[in-house]
Amino acid sequence: MKIRILSPELFVQHRNQIGMILFTNEQNVYVNFFTGDNEHKKVHRNELGSPSMSDLEVELISNDSLRHLASDNDCIEVSHQDSFDYIKYASSHN
Repeated sequence: MKIRILSPELFVQHRNQIGMILFTNEQNVYVNFFTGDNEHKKVHRNELGSPSMSDLEVELISNDSLRHLASDNDCIEVSHQDSFDYIKYASSHN
């Protein structure tokens, strides 16, 4: 599975959880923080940090709910590359 992150600015970290900010005006002090597990919290904007891209990729691969939430909100693109297709492609260029 390959994940392309389209809107990295929507992914944040609150304490040890990586999630997304959705349905929040930029002026609001409190934001809607979603982890994908049907969890929603109101969190003070100052309590948020930015996850590293590698931590975000690991979380999106391991957390199906967050991955689906991000995909449904057009924040990521997920592609499943079949290994046979890759071998076919690679052999056609040799």
